[in-house]
Amino acid sequence: MGGRVSDNELVRSCGFIDRKYHHPGDQILADRGFLLQDDFATECSAELLIPAFTKGKKQLPAKDVETSRKLASVRIHIERVIGVMKNRYTILKGTLNIVLVKSLNDEVEESCFTSIDKIVRVCASLTNLGDGIVYSEN
Repeated sequence: MGGRVSDNELVRSCGFIDRKYHHPGDQILADRGFLLQDDFATECSAELLIPAFTKGKKQLPAKDVETSRKLASVRIHIERVIGVMKNRYTILKGTLNIVLVKSLNDEVEESCFTSIDKIVRVCASLTNLGDGIVYSEN
């Protein structure tokens, strides 16, 4: 797929909305503008969570404000974990070599994961084994 493409179309065309990536009941966080709630619900029984927006409204209902606040809180932790991974593993910094994104070995072996997919999975696993980033105040 070349040229400009919307985020929605990219998610649809790359196969991310598939049962092999999500379990029924999974919750997936997305930015405003993702209009794929029905796609995720029907394809893999997952729930797409997006912050509420005021389009056409002067003010959000209190319930939507609280839900958006909770999502923002979770997103902050996700951004922190991504930051930890990028700072801890130099291979995730900067521009990626095209060989990592799609290598000839992956095509020959018909692997559904590219080298960078495997690298990110290992880095995420090692990060998950480390100290947590969310601290409770007791």
